[in-house]
Order: sequence, then C-alpha cells, then structure tokens
Amino acid sequence: MLVYYILFLSCLGSFIHAYAYNYLKPHSIVSRCPCCKHRLSTFDLIPLISYCYLKGRCRYCKWKIPISYLIAELSMILLGLLLYHQKLSFIYLLFSCSLLYLSLVDLRLKIIPDRCHIFHLCILFLFYKSQLHIGFSFCIFLLFSILAYKQLIGFGDVKLLSTFALIFSLNQLLYALSIASISALCTYTFFKEKEIPFAPFLSLGFYICFFL
Repeated sequence: MLVYYILFLSCLGSFIHAYAYNYLKPHSIVSRCPCCKHRLSTFDLIPLISYCYLKGRCRYCKWKIPISYLIAELSMILLGLLLYHQKLSFIYLLFSCSLLYLSLVDLRLKIIPDRCHIFHLCILFLFYKSQLHIGFSFCIFLLFSILAYKQLIGFGDVKLLSTFALIFSLNQLLYALSIASISALCTYTFFKEKEIPFAPFLSLGFYICFFL
C-alpha cells in the first residue's frame, strides 16, 4: 500500500512541475521534450527512475533536463510521507501541492499566481473557519504591505504570509519567517543572484514550523 502511495506522490510531483513549467501556456502540457519537441515514450516519463536512468538528459537530443524535475518529485514524496506519518487529512496534501506549485512558478517567473491564494483561502475557510486567526492575519497583511509598497518584499509574498498567519501564532510565524530569511540569505550568498524568489523559502519555513 505504501509503495503505491509513494508512486502516486512521485507522479503528482512530476505533474505539478510540468504544470508550473508551462504556467504561461497551460494548454501546451504534452509529453514532448521542451528542446527537440520529440514525443517521449512511456519509459521516458517514469518519475525518478527515468531521470536517473537517462542521467538527467533527453534520450533523443541530450538536452539537460532541469534538476527541478527530480527535486519536485522528491519534495512531493517527502511531504506526502510526513503527512501520512502524522495521519493528517487529504486537505493538507492539497495544500502541499499548491505550495509546491507556487514555489516552482515563483522560482521560474518571480510571481505567485493569485489562483493559489484563492485556493488556500477556500480550503481554510471551508474546513477550518472556527480555528482561523482572521484579525491577526489582517494585521500581518497591513504590516507587510508597507514593506511591499517600499519594494522590500513582493506583494505575493505578503498574501502568502497573511495566509500562514490564519493558522499560525505570532511565535510560529516569526520562526517560519526567520527560517525563510536565513535560508534565502544563504542561497543569495552562494548563488550571487540579484533577485531571489521568496515563496519557496516561506514554504520551507512553514513546513518546518508545522511539523515541529
């Protein structure tokens, strides 16, 4: 049973990555190499196995497949197994899928889709309405909107933080924000990037605090 669940998670991670990769053209998700456009066989599309067997390159044109494919699949497996171990509901898996998706889009395009924020709010208000910290979330939104106005943080990150504030206490939110800031700073120092998307690090901070 667990083996099938892991296989499902790896396939889910692969689909989420493909959907995020084609964010600007969602109707073009087909089983073709992005470089040579050759139609891929079933064996080329097996999560984890195909990437390792092909050594991260297209079978036909030797194009280097982004390692983000492998990372997305492994991340989805890890998150799914943690949720399974904690015996948490399927709702958390949906939330995890959305966080992985927006993180991948933010990494590639430096934006966070509004559809993800709407999806999060729908889930939280439908299933956890009585447990939400609405007043605290609104205060966080106002506070960080000032930073967004001064272009110190993206407005999409503000909305994501406000969503986390609906279910986190002040201490938890500060811990998550600290983890996100430190990990983003380390990444910025290592890769020397001018602009680092913050959503993946916020998601990382969220999950570390959530499971700890």
